[in-house]
Amino acid sequence: MIANQQVPAVENLDAWLAQVESEERTITSRDQVTEAFQSGIRAVSAALDSLTPADLDKSLDSGQGWSMSMTFLINLPAWHTTLHLGQIDYLQTCRNDQTIYTD
Repeated sequence: MIANQQVPAVENLDAWLAQVESEERTITSRDQVTEAFQSGIRAVSAALDSLTPADLDKSLDSGQGWSMSMTFLINLPAWHTTLHLGQIDYLQTCRNDQTIYTD
């Protein structure tokens, strides 16, 4: 969304969600998770690098009756990551796994 400055037009939400779930199910190892995460970071970084100061003032229309400011959008990847880190931390705690993984 950042790179093309558009909110994706999802005509069939159920089909889109099924496609996303299908893609996620192919990730079955820690190495694949790490690569998917790092690939996402590279894509977001490249998209942020492509923005101009004028782009930051834009508002993206969803075509569904709502819009999103570019400044809100550029904060979403960090917020999304923070939420998943909290989930991982919670699962580790539930499993009494106090190891700090750094690689």
